[in-house]
Amino acid sequence: SGFFKLALETGTPIIPAYLNGTNKVIKKKSLLIHPGKITVNFAPPIFVPKAQTTRIAKSEILALSEKVRNIILKL
Repeated sequence: SGFFKLALETGTPIIPAYLNGTNKVIKKKSLLIHPGKITVNFAPPIFVPKAQTTRIAKSEILALSEKVRNIILKL
């Protein structure tokens, strides 16, 4: 949530990204890295308006994080 709060405080755009294939390169419960292909998918930026106050409601942070999550799930 800190990342989303920072974006709201500064008005910095968020670029949703998804890494596909990491589960084949680094297996669960293993420190070994195996050769493989990882694809990075980017969505268009989400332009976040800069907050007018230093106090940002948790509901704003949660709404932004949910929006980004839904975009990533569509990638």
